[in-house]
Amino acid sequence: MRRSLIALGLAGCGFTVHPSGSAIDAAGDGGASDAPDAPLIDALSFDVDVDLCFGGSGGYRVCLPTMPTQPRVLTGTIDTTACAGGFVLAPGVSAPDLCVLSGTDVSANGVVRVIGARPLAIVGIGNVTIGSTVTLDASSVAGGSRGAGANNPTCNSGGVAVTSESGGGGGAGGSFQSRGGAGGDGMGANGGTAGLTVIAGSVRGGCRGGAGGGAAPGAGGDSGGAIYLVAGNRLQIDGRINVSGAGGQGAPGGKSGGGGGGSGGMIALHGAQIAIASGAQLWANGGGGGGGGGPSSPGSDGGQASDPGSGGAPGSGDGAGGVGAIQLDGGGPGTPGGKGGGGGGGGVGVIENVAGGSLAPGTFSPPAS
Repeated sequence: MRRSLIALGLAGCGFTVHPSGSAIDAAGDGGASDAPDAPLIDALSFDVDVDLCFGGSGGYRVCLPTMPTQPRVLTGTIDTTACAGGFVLAPGVSAPDLCVLSGTDVSANGVVRVIGARPLAIVGIGNVTIGSTVTLDASSVAGGSRGAGANNPTCNSGGVAVTSESGGGGGAGGSFQSRGGAGGDGMGANGGTAGLTVIAGSVRGGCRGGAGGGAAPGAGGDSGGAIYLVAGNRLQIDGRINVSGAGGQGAPGGKSGGGGGGSGGMIALHGAQIAIASGAQLWANGGGGGGGGGPSSPGSDGGQASDPGSGGAPGSGDGAGGVGAIQLDGGGPGTPGGKGGGGGGGGVGVIENVAGGSLAPGTFSPPAS
């Protein structure tokens, strides 16, 4: 067999069998399970069979420790921090760790919520099928859970919102493939400026929105998370995949700026064949900016994109937030306020065909690259 020496970082390497109806249906990929407090293995070098490696190159390469022998059905909530039923892979320098779930063939049922610290890689050595009634959701929700691998730490943060004695500027939206919107100015306080756009280079989440200024500012929205679908044979997508950013928080107190919306995250795809149905929807849109607080009134939170054609709605307030970005647009700027400026809308994330070539027909936001 062809073999090569590859350095991989594995953590939580146990393969736990979860019964049907649990958070992850990992039928067939069972084995010894690590105890919850098992030490992490930071860098385990071993002789890897290259026939166990799938996906693209570099940060997009996923090498399995063993070949799966059973299909896998994804249901419920997947937490990539625990990565139960899978393993944690370090794909390379500067690329974030991935939680990898594999099977001979992989499919999903209903709405599958994907949260946790790491992006999720789903590997089928045969086929991966996302049916027409399935939604993979690694978006972030204001005041709720973050999408898997959200808020990548290498993002360009941009300029912070200013605080003055009389008010606060709005935070800027997070920037990923497109730039977030600038925060609106408050009284005597400039709004935040968005960071520069980012080239992905590996599977990673998006960029968080900036916080507003003032005594009681709104927090920036979390970015969308990241999902990597890898099929050794056919990748079929008929359903929905959402990795949009959360809206920025409205300023909870007066005379303060709203938070900027989070950017969209990342959807990465690889397969010997990739088939996208006309009814499929994939989106990584920006969250809306939060509203600024007036003299005695709070601003409202920005919204989240509900489909490919909508960015997160802006929050209202003394200064209104900016709308989250769609397609290749930038996030909308926050509106200046008499006291507190609105937060800027988040920029869009990335949809990438790692195998190369165009993807059609489907509905995408941003366009697949």
